[in-house]
Amino acid sequence: MEDPSANDWFRRNGIPHEVSKDVPEQYLPFKRFAFEIARGWERFIEQPQLRLLSDDAFGGVYERGGLFTFFQVLRARIKKNVTYAYWTNIAVRCFTEALNMESDKSDYPSVNFANRMQKICFSLFYYEYYSGQAASVVREFIATADVKACFMEYAHAYLHQNLASRNSCWNTIQARLGDLTVDETKAVYGLINTDPNAFDKSKWSHEDHACRFIVCVYEALRNWCERRDVSNDTAWLFERYNFSNNYNFDMTDKYWFGWSLLTFLMLCFQHSMVHDSTRYEDVLAPVLYEDWQMGNVVNFPPYKIAMMNVSPYSKWNTDDFENQVDISMAVYQGILTEEDERLLENPEYESETEVR
Repeated sequence: MEDPSANDWFRRNGIPHEVSKDVPEQYLPFKRFAFEIARGWERFIEQPQLRLLSDDAFGGVYERGGLFTFFQVLRARIKKNVTYAYWTNIAVRCFTEALNMESDKSDYPSVNFANRMQKICFSLFYYEYYSGQAASVVREFIATADVKACFMEYAHAYLHQNLASRNSCWNTIQARLGDLTVDETKAVYGLINTDPNAFDKSKWSHEDHACRFIVCVYEALRNWCERRDVSNDTAWLFERYNFSNNYNFDMTDKYWFGWSLLTFLMLCFQHSMVHDSTRYEDVLAPVLYEDWQMGNVVNFPPYKIAMMNVSPYSKWNTDDFENQVDISMAVYQGILTEEDERLLENPEYESETEVR
């Protein structure tokens, strides 16, 4: 029987219905919580007092002389969380559609292969949606020993004990890696050549294992690009997308490819549990090859988004970001639907009800 809350707006977007109070077993509706915080913190701050406020906590939100209400901060967090939920859903859906796409549906197998690769490439880096060269570079990179080692470590430490796991939470990973310096990242998650046994992973969450994979796979990617003449082949796409300050198609940060690749490989692993492939251990993603055979449709777990941070003690930030993905082209190419385009341009909201 289908879970009636599966399409609940709050659940799909990681927004809490209620927030607990200090009094045990007492909860406030989320909007009431937001308004109480906003009304309690809304006040004018004299300019000399601004120097007393910690930038770590308030992040320059007060720079115009008046302290923004926490309600405005919450609105910004809601918008960002809804956007992260949107793109998480798109990525997981495109990957699962590619894995469940019938390989013999058309008299022209190359057409089906192109359609699969369109969805996969779009979800990996939202750019160069598909070309034969891009597909070959993706296959080559995933089949490298470094990427295999990164994923096998993740699978051994987490996935083998959680075969039906849903994706790691992108909004948690983005915030976690974005707040760490390079040295802090190395100290927490190590590098490719760091002995996996050097970590006490007994208390690691799924997101910790995912961060370890992401940090290592970017090191592998950098090494791989340095071994190639990227000016003469499509590997420049990876270098430009992941290491250039001018090309960030993943919501102003550079970790989307790592998270998306891990999600894709995890789904390929789960597919291989249902349809054993003799090529799986060699290539990790048989779906990337034109002679791949789908088998029966696999019911993958639904996408997952972490709950939004509602703490007033976390850094205040009202920054916005612009979507740089050509959604209209993705719709035209059949990767996304018109409903996907509508939801991105006009995000849904659970209610416009006034709270007094």
